[in-house]
Amino acid sequence: MRYKRSLPLILWAWSLAGCQGLMPRMTTMTTPPADPQAEAMLNSGDFTGAMSRYEQLAKSSSTPDHYWLEAADAALKSGDNATARSMASVIRQQELSDADMDRLMLLLSRIDLNEGNAREALGRLNGLKDHKLGTLDEKNYHILRASALNQLGDMIGSAGERVALGKLLTRPDDIQRNNEVIAETLDRVPDRQLVDSQPPAPDELGGWMSLIHIRKQTPKAELAAAAAQWHSRYPGHPASGDYLQTFMADADSQSTSTSSAHQAAGATQKPLPIGPFVGVMLPLSGPYATASEAIRTGMIAAQEADRGAGKPSLYFADTSPGNLYATYRRLADGGAKAVVGPLVKEDIKALVKGGELPTPVLALNQINDLQNPKLYQFGLTPEQEVDQVAGSAWFDGKQEAVVMAPDSAFGKRLSRYFEQYW
Repeated sequence: MRYKRSLPLILWAWSLAGCQGLMPRMTTMTTPPADPQAEAMLNSGDFTGAMSRYEQLAKSSSTPDHYWLEAADAALKSGDNATARSMASVIRQQELSDADMDRLMLLLSRIDLNEGNAREALGRLNGLKDHKLGTLDEKNYHILRASALNQLGDMIGSAGERVALGKLLTRPDDIQRNNEVIAETLDRVPDRQLVDSQPPAPDELGGWMSLIHIRKQTPKAELAAAAAQWHSRYPGHPASGDYLQTFMADADSQSTSTSSAHQAAGATQKPLPIGPFVGVMLPLSGPYATASEAIRTGMIAAQEADRGAGKPSLYFADTSPGNLYATYRRLADGGAKAVVGPLVKEDIKALVKGGELPTPVLALNQINDLQNPKLYQFGLTPEQEVDQVAGSAWFDGKQEAVVMAPDSAFGKRLSRYFEQYW
């Protein structure tokens, strides 16, 4: 009888415990002061040394969780994603200050993005939406949200995060680079969507969308007048002044090109980067443009999410005009550390037959019996593609599927595989 009377009390206490996760986080924890030795290592680029120092402090300090967070951050900066996640997994979140807890969520988001888990990263970042972050953390917050939305294909949302980031930047070089990324991101949005989704003036993001639309659609002879009209509608916009002049001069030099895909080809090729870079050869125009744009978007998103120092830049070259080997040699002779692509099997054959491959190539398709010591082939089998498509749909909450396949042995095989996997 006593057991029965106490059961409601147990359930009541359990329900209170279960609600604690919904309550505002209240903590009196404080963040320890910076460690001079580790800070010196970080400033010199010795991220592995800083990680070891923080790991030592974590094992000897009365506040180990803070130092495990610092160690995980240093590991991530060194490019060691697996070690960063391992170190983050031992952190007791209830032992962190509010500021460190926010940093942990940002760090876990960066790890998720590096692993291609944009939805998980965005979920963590959404939890920080109403938090008061320090300036550096707020910058990282907008960069990470921009990267996550980029990975998910929301280019307008990604550009919007970059617009918010721009308000926090003070260094001219950082502002210039951020403006370039905004323009590059919106340049990948279909023009109809740019027009239909554009907020009215004087909205800053709307100003960028309007400017990209002008560059894509305005004839060369009308460009100056269109730019002047845009400037009157968006006075004080970050793209005004010197940037607008450079932007329109670039558009003028590209004639009436309507896609950034064409900018890498022919006489209007962009100059190769200064410093280490990875060349990417994709058919950015023509029948394979959609697939190539998806690859390009994913590579840019992953590159931006990598906060490590010394990472190479990406340079995209359009293979649609042909001359595969000449394009490859331009990248290789220009200092590319590696070349990614081509995508189409016929282009891979043409590249290998073209001549010597002094720089390693990661082809984005597979051809049996094609051998070259500098050629690495990467591709998914049809069954692996079925796994990815079906898995993505299922975890998005879809529970019914219609399969359309050719009436052939190949089609029937994939249909059966999909049905079994589903």
